[in-house]
Parts: sequence; structure tokens; C-alpha cells
Amino acid sequence: MQFLYPAVLWFLFALSIPVIIHLFSFRRAKRLNFSSLKNLRLVKNHSDTKNNLKRYLILLSRILFLLLLILCFAGPYIPSETDRRKSESVVIFVDNSPSMTIESDDGIPLIDRAVGLGNQIVQKYDPNTEFYIITSDQPFNRYNNLGKEAALKFLSSIQVSGKTVKISSLLISLEDPEVKDSDIYLISDFQNQFLDTQAGIDNQNFIFMPLKYGPVANISIDSLYLNEPVGGIADEIKMNVDITNYGNESKENIPVRVELNGSQVGVTEVNLNAKATETITFDIKTKLQDINKGRVVVEDLPVSFDNEFFWSLNKLSTVSVSVISEKNKSVFDALFADNQLFNYNYFSFGNIDYQNINYADLLIINGVTEISTSLLSSIRSRLSDGGSVLIVGGYIQGASSQVRQFLSQYGFKQVNINEKVSVEKKSFTNPFMEGVFENIPDNLDVPWVKPKLRWRAAEPIITLNNGMTLFGRAELQKPIYFLSSSLVDSVTNIHNHGLFLPLLYKTAFYSSNTIQNLYYKIEATDEGITFDWQSEKDDILKLSNGENVIIPEVRYSANSASIFLPLEAEINPGHYEVVSGTELIRILALNLGGEESNLEQITSDSLKVIYPDHEVLTNPDVSEVRATIDRMDYGQDIWQWFLIGSLIFLLIEIILIRMI
Repeated sequence: MQFLYPAVLWFLFALSIPVIIHLFSFRRAKRLNFSSLKNLRLVKNHSDTKNNLKRYLILLSRILFLLLLILCFAGPYIPSETDRRKSESVVIFVDNSPSMTIESDDGIPLIDRAVGLGNQIVQKYDPNTEFYIITSDQPFNRYNNLGKEAALKFLSSIQVSGKTVKISSLLISLEDPEVKDSDIYLISDFQNQFLDTQAGIDNQNFIFMPLKYGPVANISIDSLYLNEPVGGIADEIKMNVDITNYGNESKENIPVRVELNGSQVGVTEVNLNAKATETITFDIKTKLQDINKGRVVVEDLPVSFDNEFFWSLNKLSTVSVSVISEKNKSVFDALFADNQLFNYNYFSFGNIDYQNINYADLLIINGVTEISTSLLSSIRSRLSDGGSVLIVGGYIQGASSQVRQFLSQYGFKQVNINEKVSVEKKSFTNPFMEGVFENIPDNLDVPWVKPKLRWRAAEPIITLNNGMTLFGRAELQKPIYFLSSSLVDSVTNIHNHGLFLPLLYKTAFYSSNTIQNLYYKIEATDEGITFDWQSEKDDILKLSNGENVIIPEVRYSANSASIFLPLEAEINPGHYEVVSGTELIRILALNLGGEESNLEQITSDSLKVIYPDHEVLTNPDVSEVRATIDRMDYGQDIWQWFLIGSLIFLLIEIILIRMI
């Protein structure tokens, strides 16, 4: 046991006061006249013994009362088992993800409670302490250290953000040597998905402060998709909306509506079982514009941060396809000519427009042996710039040495199989072919081929029953595809089969980024958003939602642009216009990730099991925060017990006095 204020112990000399009082508090005897005293001697001796015992007990009670009272004011405490002391550097993480808008049992939003607790933490530290305040949308930066006043001001400015964060990314960022010995406070609602790792924490003092909102039912829109792709300006689309009930009780007659360009175009009601997902289909018969903004709204209270789901539909630009071939022109003309989705050009090997093929979204080369050195150089250049190439051919004998060397990296080997080998039915379920078939019958007629080439595909897409690859992607890092069969009737029937059209269409669409996303998840935008756009390299793109303007990083390829949003940008769900100068390029719809809508929380007991060496505040409030910080320096306070003990001995003294 140690004392916060050991100087108070000098008052222990006051213990002599009750002893002095006891020694000099003599009662004066009253004179009484008795006729005879011979029978009083025995009574007097007995009374003196009893009264002396009571006086000694009173003396002892007074001494113990004063002793315990003096020790109470000296601030007794049990030192901490560790040598940990309050640090001169403090990190405070305030979770400002959308779920923090939910109210706790006292009706206060969790974000307000989190900010209030952050203020208490700052105020309990010395003025010379360095503070690092991080949030879901403001990651740790070693150069953003704040003084006490600046930290309080920053906390007061925190608003709810559309971004979320995982504890794994927090722990990685806090491995910085600058905060190696810091006190680190994590204030969050600790949803299950927040704890994406249970890795241990070493050499740092973490204090977990889980805020609770109790059992809350929540209904949210998880995703939406169209039944069919929209190529141009359509008069009707079918939209499917997935809605999930994350609560433990069924919900009935929940209103759901769809809006398009500011007008309501669909409304319905849905019944949802507990922990269940339902798909609702809306028939939207309003004529689409070149650029369309829409949203789906579900009426659900009290949790409302995920009641809206935004989507956009931009007019598809045409896909540029260039074919180089000496034969099968009619096959390719049937696929791409007179189709408004494609800008189609056909060249013979002796009449190639290299400027045209350099700007094509997809370059198809039908025939391996005819590839010249200059064409091979163009292929390599396209692949380096991210352009897509599809090479069709079943023979490599007769090709130039440079072409054979180029193909050797993919393991091409000439074979001669004269029996028909059918395509495996499982090829039709490959993700590359998603949306092509509604269902696959058992008696499906599949194409066949007499294989002439064996090769090693990085991503097989269409495979044969003998295990060989017919169509696939040769490299994961480069968009190069091979169809290892000549389009000759005696060798294969794939070019006359119904599979051939969706196979080449899918390849063309994937090559041009025209399979547009109706929406993007905010947390997934770190990987970039790519869309078709031809522009000058020095063009500046801006994103605007009407309130904020964001200037993203832009990376250009031949016919597309990829934008990357700044980490420090304030990004919330909604529609964002992509603008170049005064030209509106397209509309992007950004939404929250579905995980944020699942409101199940990690219990305090679970946190204590996962992090047994760190403090977990079961019900964090102002008093508990203050006591926790005090314990870092002073250990466990026990002055309360000394105060109670002193009061008990005071009561005993009073009782003894009344008994005399």
C-alpha cells in the first residue's frame, strides 16, 4: 500500500489528543450523606472496573477513528502490478462510421458519447501531452500530433462519415515507432465485422471502450442488379433489389420504392423473416436518358443510415473491335457488323491499319502463322498498355521464330487429335459466362473440337472433356486470350454454335469496361473506378456531390481512365458527378458496405478473452474513464474503505458513550 499525499501522515501526531483527553477527563464526585457506608465498598469496586473498561474501549475507538480518517485523506492505494505509468503520448480512435448514429439506451447518439469520452480522456492528461486523434475517415499520421487545446477542438469537429475501418488496419498503422509507448484508446460500437483479426498486441497500452446500443432491428438494401444489360437508351428495364432483415423478429408490410431521375417509378411492400433476404423485382418502364440517377428507399426506423441505396446508369459507349484475318470474315461480320454496341473494323494481314488497331478495345487475330514481326511488336505494345488481345488459331507450325518464342511462354505444343472432344458442361457455369444462361439443361448440345494445340492457361474458361483448355486467359496480369482452334468446319463447330456469340461478346465487353457498375461500395473505391473515356492526358477530372468537390488521382490507358479517391476525402453515400471542365462525363453512385448494416456487437467479455492483457471498460462513462487513467499512475484506490472504517469506529464510540 502507498499514499498519494504522504505529507498528511504528519497528522498522526493528533492520535495523542484522545489519549490526553482520556487521562485528564476526571469527573468530580458529588458528596452524599449516608447513615452507614459499611455495605458500599463492594459495590464501588465493581462499578469502577466496569466503567474503566468502557473508557478504554472509547479511547481505542477514538484512536482508530482518527487513524483511519487520517489515512483516508492521505490517499491510500494499491500500486499497479506493472510499472506502467500515464504516457506523454496518447492516441484516441473515435469510430465515426454510420452505425455510430444509433442512440444508446439514454437516447444519446453513440457518436456524441464517443466524442464526450474523448474529451474526458484529453482533459485527464497533462498539458504537455501529445495527442493523435484518428477516425474511420482520418487514418493515423505521425505528423498530425496535437496539443491539448487543439485535440479538444478536433474532437468537437468530428462528424459521421460514410467510411468504415477494420481493427487490423488500425493495428498496422499503430505499429509506427512514434506511438510505440503511447496510451491508445479505442472508442467504438465494436460491431462483429470491426474485429476482423484476433492478433495479439505487444508493447502498447490499449484501452478498449465498447459503446452499446442494445438489441436493434435493422432492414437494409444489400444490392441491386438488372436482368439484362442496357446497351442504349431503353424504354424498359427490370431491376432486382436484395433486401435483408438483420433483426431477430419478422417484419411485415415494409414499404420500398424506386426513384429514377427524381421521379418515383416503382413502389411495393415486402415481408421479411428474421435474418432473411428477399429479392424484389421492379419493372421500370420510364424512358432512360443518357445519364441516369436513381435510388431505392426502404422505410425503416429507428435505424435510418442505410435506408437509401443509390444507383446510376450511364449510356454505354460503343466497343471498338478490330479483327485481323484472311478467312472467316462472314463469321465476324455476323457478330459485330450492324450492331450499335460495336465499332467494328476488319483488316486482312496484308492491309493492317496500325493506328486503328492501337485504339481498339479488343484486337482479334485469326491465324497464328500469319503474324508478322511488326504485328507481334504491336501485340506486345498493346499488352504493356493494358489493351486486350484475342488470338485464334490451331496451328503454330509455319509461324516465325519470334512468334513461336512468344507462344512458348504459354506452353503451346502442337498435337494431332482427330477424334471429336466435347466441351465440358461445367464451362457454362464459369464466372466469365455469368448471365449468359438462365439454366443449363442436362441434354444441352455442346460444341466439339478436334484439338490441335495444347497450352497452359492461367485462367481456363472453356475446357474440354479431356482436360485441355479451348479458351482462356493466358496471363492474369495481362489481358491476352487464346482460342486454340482454327475456325474450320472440319476441326470444330464452335463458330457455328450458340456459345460463340456470348463468348466473344463477353470478351469484348470485359476489354472495354462497358459492363458498368450500377453502384460502388465506398470501402472498395481504394482499388479504383475504371470507365471508358478518351481524353488528353492533362485533363483534370473532378467529382462533385453538390456539397463537396473531390479531385481524384487519374490513371489513363488507351481508351479508359481509372480514378482513385484521396484517403482524406470526405466521402458519403450518394451520387457523384464526374466532370472534366464543364463536360459531364458520367454519374457514379456510392453506397455503404453491407457489413455496416449488421448491428451485432462484440461483448465486453469477448474482448477481455481476446485481449486479456489490456483494459476493457464494460460500461465506459466519465467516472470510469477518470478512474482508469488514475490507475495507470496510482493503481487501485482504497481510500473508500478507510473512510468506511473510520465511520464505523465513530459509531462505536457514540454507542459506548451512551452506555456509560
